[in-house]
Amino acid sequence: MTYEVEKKCRTASALYCDYRDAGNFDLLSKLFLPDGVIDYNGVLYSGRRAIAEFVKSRAGAPTFHHQSFIRFSEISDGSIEAESRILVFTEPLDEQAGIGRLLVAASYYDKFSEHGSDWLFEERRIRSVALK
Repeated sequence: MTYEVEKKCRTASALYCDYRDAGNFDLLSKLFLPDGVIDYNGVLYSGRRAIAEFVKSRAGAPTFHHQSFIRFSEISDGSIEAESRILVFTEPLDEQAGIGRLLVAASYYDKFSEHGSDWLFEERRIRSVALK
């Protein structure tokens, strides 16, 4: 895997969090192949429209996603797997409050595939635990 390919996959992963937090669900869905899949704790959402609708349905109060790390492994030419951890916080109540309350801890298991000059999500498996 070249540095450029890794950078494209990291960018897609970071944009997923940015678009999710900003409520840009259509842009988020375009990070996936047209027939891409989100597997959320065993429930499948296939295709860009279903992905956008699912992520939108999970949106609530403003949140901040923090991705803690990404570990890549190349499985074939044109396909890469990655694993990462994510923490979801509420936005701080005020400037001095610092970080918000931790809502969710999750693991992402991703498969990226080459799509033209881009690397897009073929599949994102999300395993999460809601903390309250």
